[in-house]
Amino acid sequence: MNKESYPQRRGIIGAVSILLMSCLLTSGLVSAVPDSSWRHPWAGKKHQRIIGLLELASIFRPDEEDVEPTAAIPVNLDQPIRAYARASTNAPIRALLKTADDIETRKDPYQRLAAPVFDVNTDWYMISVKTDSGQMEKAWVKLKNDNAFSWLNHWILIADNSCYVTDSWDKKIWDKPSATSKFRKLAKLGTKDFNVTDSNWNGDELWLEVEFQERVGCDWTELPPVLAKGWIRAYSATEEMQVWFYPRGDC
Repeated sequence: MNKESYPQRRGIIGAVSILLMSCLLTSGLVSAVPDSSWRHPWAGKKHQRIIGLLELASIFRPDEEDVEPTAAIPVNLDQPIRAYARASTNAPIRALLKTADDIETRKDPYQRLAAPVFDVNTDWYMISVKTDSGQMEKAWVKLKNDNAFSWLNHWILIADNSCYVTDSWDKKIWDKPSATSKFRKLAKLGTKDFNVTDSNWNGDELWLEVEFQERVGCDWTELPPVLAKGWIRAYSATEEMQVWFYPRGDC
């Protein structure tokens, strides 16, 4: 084989490798190594977007690889969990977590306590914690349980006819999951509740294909009419949540 072709081959292989890694990063399948400046492609620049939920039971068992989501939450740990200023154990410690009260929490559709996640970097997760001053600040925790974290669109789809728009919603419904597509603005809709039929990450924006209709109870006999349908953004321009979910029904 001609030796002059080796540099060209190496260049092609290198370019393909870079392209493949870029695709994986964008898809959320892998994350970069811990670094103070790296940000997951789906995380907001101001770290205000909730991009997923982290099971609280695993936060308090960081060295365990298999933790039941319903495992008991410690009341007051003798050895508190360290939350760091960056995704590194060499970073300053921002908070010491002893109980669920030290963490900002929400409930998943199954009513289990979880921590909103604002950024992800390999096995590190950025959550909101209470510091010594009593203020809530963002900090990083490290877990071995890969199953403890799920992306927000996963939870929204699981919520199953139990989602709603928040007061931060811009009232825009788009034809396609893209800010370049056409949209209409609804002044009055009659309900905040919707059913999700699809989700799509377009760049750093989470889009939901929805059907607005009144929420039904366990005794419903037929679905209410669809009042409007199309695509909406999960986050506002200021990174506030435009959507959330109710607890799943026990029907």
